[in-house]
Amino acid sequence: MHTFVRVLGPEWVVPMKPLLTGEGFSFYGMNGKIPSLYFNIGSTDKTRWDEAQQKGRPLPVNHSPYLAPAPKETIRTGVVAMTAAVLDLLGKR
Repeated sequence: MHTFVRVLGPEWVVPMKPLLTGEGFSFYGMNGKIPSLYFNIGSTDKTRWDEAQQKGRPLPVNHSPYLAPAPKETIRTGVVAMTAAVLDLLGKR
């Protein structure tokens, strides 16, 4: 998490409770030889996020017909986060 805080800023990194998601991704790291990390990237613009937090209302999730992602910000965040994670893994900040 420290890598994401460093490159995105603490105001953009929200710790989450563990989720019971079903993904085949976990099989890659099961032998202990392949480092792996699974992280979520929010896709809601800040105005909608702040409003939902203020009103205590949940935001639509993937596969919801009400999901309205902010593509530019979401893609930028994903690229920055993934690049920073890989560079840290390789020891090349």
